[in-house]
Amino acid sequence: MATVLTQQQKDLRSISFGSEQGVRPHSLYREVADVRNDVEVAFKKLEQSELPKVISSSIKILNLVDIDPGVVYVSDFGVRSHIASVTVDSKIVVKHPSGTSANDLTVEVLAGGAGSASVDEEGNLTITTHADTTIAEIITAINGVDGGLFFASLAQGANGAAASSTIASTSAVKLSGGTGLGISASISAISAAGNLVSTSLKLSAVDTSNASGAKLSFNSATLSAAPVAWQVATLQITCHTSKSTIPLVVIPD
Repeated sequence: MATVLTQQQKDLRSISFGSEQGVRPHSLYREVADVRNDVEVAFKKLEQSELPKVISSSIKILNLVDIDPGVVYVSDFGVRSHIASVTVDSKIVVKHPSGTSANDLTVEVLAGGAGSASVDEEGNLTITTHADTTIAEIITAINGVDGGLFFASLAQGANGAAASSTIASTSAVKLSGGTGLGISASISAISAAGNLVSTSLKLSAVDTSNASGAKLSFNSATLSAAPVAWQVATLQITCHTSKSTIPLVVIPD
């Protein structure tokens, strides 16, 4: 039989979740349903806090508008589960950070092209191979493609120096494994005119091999207008419903 909590025990409960109470009238079905709902509420509140926790960042704003490519180390609070991926012919691992929605995107490989990568209006990726283009160059093309969030890496055991023409052609194959709302990042600052300027950052790699946290690598980017020198801009990383913010100093010329 449950005992009534003392005031000291009540004071030790969490501030954001401790107010959850049992339902009345009591019944086994109602109590189990209530507990399940309370657990869901608790996790939602947890995800909306400052998670993933930022451990370190090397991103800088140089020359007022140029966002230097860099890496951010975060606690791995579900980071890997938000990445959808597919392995192309055991040579290239193609990933997308948009969570569940990325599972509907596809990757297609066509032979005899220019050795390039492109994204169509639906957001699907097409890779063309060529004897004079290496697999490593195809990976670079995927990471730099306009209009899409795909990023890629060399599959374990594959040879990046090999010709991309060794990649087998394939019809459109869907990505899989993405969950939730995915991962995104943006930088915001106040311009000299007093307007808010912001730009999104594109992931170029996600490394979750370290047990202590995940390493997020980003491409370079440019703000649309120059913010005030030495002001503090904000880098925001969103992982599903949780958000973390990192202050950035705007460095002048």
